[in-house]
Amino acid sequence: MAKEKNSDYHVQLNVAPDKVISDGRNEVVLKCTISDKNGKHVKQETPVTFEIKRQRFHQEQKTRKGTSTVKFKPTRPTAKTKVTCLTPHGEATAWLRVDPTPAQYIRDMLQAVVLAFLVAFLIIKPFIIGTYYIPSASMEPTFYENDRLIGLMFSYRFRDPQPGEIIIFKKPDVFVEHKIPFTNIKWRSYTDYIKRLIAVGGDTIEVRNMTVYINNKPLDEPYIKAPPFQNFGPFTVPKGQYFFMGDNRNNSNDSRFWGPLERKWILSKPVLRFWPPDRIGLIPQYTRKYK
Repeated sequence: MAKEKNSDYHVQLNVAPDKVISDGRNEVVLKCTISDKNGKHVKQETPVTFEIKRQRFHQEQKTRKGTSTVKFKPTRPTAKTKVTCLTPHGEATAWLRVDPTPAQYIRDMLQAVVLAFLVAFLIIKPFIIGTYYIPSASMEPTFYENDRLIGLMFSYRFRDPQPGEIIIFKKPDVFVEHKIPFTNIKWRSYTDYIKRLIAVGGDTIEVRNMTVYINNKPLDEPYIKAPPFQNFGPFTVPKGQYFFMGDNRNNSNDSRFWGPLERKWILSKPVLRFWPPDRIGLIPQYTRKYK
């Protein structure tokens, strides 16, 4: 449920249920309610527009006794999706999660694999780029779970990583062991991580009062999901090392917990999101700024 206010009216949007499977049989009810500053529903008819852009849903109608309700059955998996109701008195937003059916999931995975193969192996040489996927919510709202990215592997061969940049790296103590059955052949593959570079060697980082401070200066961070609740530091980053944090500060396993990393573990700089199709585009770039 979400609510937006202006000086005279309250606009409220309720989505029920807020999580469905996109099989075309599950019905979602969108209910928009308009009330005055005293909490009473407006009596006059008011036009309301319901929109779910990622579902390609758009419907207009009028309220009755301050309420307007529409129903629809999603057939497109779009994961976390923004729902909006717009009125002359303001607008309200809410979120709906539309998950794929097993068949849709397999289809999407196959499409992602084919597209990744074409991009990685037929268009650009493998030693120039890397393809990656987002396994968790630690970088929301910049990236969402299962986003697919392309990273340039040569970006930091000619310059140092800069605070504010998103970086893909490995951790020396996190890896998966592989073994060929019935043989003694073993090898390790390290797990890829993606975080934002916050501080470099010589910087002192501290989190207090829901703000990140670098060298006692508050950072301007328009990219985070919410201010960090947990205090940290102060901690001075050792020379030649790098301190990372996720944009979803309150749900990220990052350098606050396992410390900074040496440069040799840095892999690449993500530059393009190529999946899902409705969010294909260049990745926004930031440099460190203070408030």
